Amino acid sequence: MAVDQSIPGMAIRRSTQPMVHLKVFVGRPLGWVTQERSLAESNFENMIHPTAVLYEGEYWRVYSLRQADSQWVYVLEPWPSGEVMRRVVELSASALQRDAQDRKRFRSEQVMAQSSGLWSWVLGFLAARHQEQLSDHFHFDPVTASFRSGMLEFLLGMAIAAVGVIMMLGFKSMGSLIFGLAGGWMAIEGMVRWTTAQGGDQPFGLFVLEAVDYVWVLLTKRG
Repeated sequence: MAVDQSIPGMAIRRSTQPMVHLKVFVGRPLGWVTQERSLAESNFENMIHPTAVLYEGEYWRVYSLRQADSQWVYVLEPWPSGEVMRRVVELSASALQRDAQDRKRFRSEQVMAQSSGLWSWVLGFLAARHQEQLSDHFHFDPVTASFRSGMLEFLLGMAIAAVGVIMMLGFKSMGSLIFGLAGGWMAIEGMVRWTTAQGGDQPFGLFVLEAVDYVWVLLTKRG
């Protein structure tokens, strides 16, 4: 009764008594669906199919799962000839490593997608071309990002302009005038950007960044 321990954290024992079967010893459940669960929970409206396991070139049906001390034990039986396999998993070190990498990548993409709302407030200030280039990596919509950042810029500009007006009334200094004009410029720019994104369905970054990007594209094309 040989024991295969080539897969980290797992032991696989093949037995022929009283019938051919495998026992898979693991430290945690693997998410496999057992034949016992399939028989107990399946109905006409919701069919639950057992997991098929490919191990050393042979297909096995997951029959049962038991907990023994700190281990979980799966019992696998040869897959019945002619029965359709709905879900197949490969039992090997390389396959489990690929699955772990896929799960890690999926979790990373989920985190990135959940934080896309925060990214959109910041990246929406970039030139439209750069927003579109970064959108796939950071999982955000450039049009929505431009709309949000435009609204934020408009509100900040209005607040700064209001403070500038109050300062001009109180101090009547050149600095107050510049402060108020800067806020007014921000408010106008933000309004143009957000209305462009909303009505034109296209991203629009800060004027200065769009201008620099436009010049850069022209220069690179000439070069």
